[in-house]
Amino acid sequence: MGLFVGSDRGHGRRGPSGASETIHTPATNADMIDHLLGQVGLGMVAVLSDNTCYWGAIDVDGFPGTHAGLAQDVEDRGFPLLVARSKSGDAHLFGFWSEPVTCAEARS
Repeated sequence: MGLFVGSDRGHGRRGPSGASETIHTPATNADMIDHLLGQVGLGMVAVLSDNTCYWGAIDVDGFPGTHAGLAQDVEDRGFPLLVARSKSGDAHLFGFWSEPVTCAEARS
C-alpha cells in the first residue's frame, strides 16, 4: 500500500452484495489485495489525522476523448498526475508526494 498511505481512522468497503460500510481501522494490505482482485470495493481516505496527505485524486466524469488523450493533455500541461480508468469508464487523476503535504497544498 506504499503509494496509498491513508487515514488511520478508517476506510470504506463495498462487498460483493453491493452493501457499503465504514471500517473504523486503517486499510490493510489484505484489503488492498482483495480490491485489486476485484473481490471488494475499497475507499481509501487520503487525509491523515494531521490534515496532511501523501496522495490525492480527482474524479473526472464525462471527459471527451480517450484515456490516452487525457493522459497526453495532462502531460502537455505539465501536471504531475497519473490518469487511471475508473470503474464507470471515466477517469481518476492521481497525484503522489514522497513526503506529506498539507491538504491545502495538495488541492493547489
